[in-house]
Amino acid sequence: MATRYDSSKNGLGYSSRAKTASAMMALLLQHAPAAANEDVCALFHTETDMVSQTLYMHQEDVSHELVFPRIYFEDAWDRRDDQIHEAQLFRVMIDDFSPVTRSETAGLLKSRPARFMTFVIHDLVGLDRLTEIVLSDAAPQAKRGLSDFQVTSADYGLQSFAPFGGQTMYRDVFVKFDTAGIVQTVISCGQAGDVLNPSCTQDFRTEDIDVRINYARAHLPEWSVIEGKIERFLSCARGASDTRDE
Repeated sequence: MATRYDSSKNGLGYSSRAKTASAMMALLLQHAPAAANEDVCALFHTETDMVSQTLYMHQEDVSHELVFPRIYFEDAWDRRDDQIHEAQLFRVMIDDFSPVTRSETAGLLKSRPARFMTFVIHDLVGLDRLTEIVLSDAAPQAKRGLSDFQVTSADYGLQSFAPFGGQTMYRDVFVKFDTAGIVQTVISCGQAGDVLNPSCTQDFRTEDIDVRINYARAHLPEWSVIEGKIERFLSCARGASDTRDE
């Protein structure tokens, strides 16, 4: 007797998988990689629905007036004009800065390495002090701050830290110094093999605002490009505020 193939059960399974694949493809097409020269401020020019915000940096007692396209925000509080924030989170695609919603995040994370990032504008300690804090987390055995580490050249125009005395580094730490030896950027990354998809946290300062970025470690070679895009994005937010006040 010929074996009978039960297509109904397998059909249901196939249908479910097909719907998932279809949704994933639609999401990836929606956030397809942009051209290299894509303007990260495009939505500042095409969106008419804008929101004005004040970023208050309490450690410096300084306020910054900023204007963003409202489409970048999901929460009602963030979408209201003239609110004062001590921090603001953005979730965007790395290439063109198109906004990413919470519901899209899970789907994008399946396309590893995910081509999106989050960044927060806020108020932190100075970058020199922050570097010491980051190093103390990465190598808890080192007790004397920067004097416990030697600085060596690394890839992508960065410098890396290695502890004297053979202490274990639990994260990789990179910095970018200016010509005067002042820290301009500090990056802390999970190590390959410790987790399936290690990420990096990058801190820098632009427009007199402290910025913290989080992205997949696979995008570390793009650290400078990513930083430049955020600098441009915040410059547009400052410029939009100036235009609205005229």
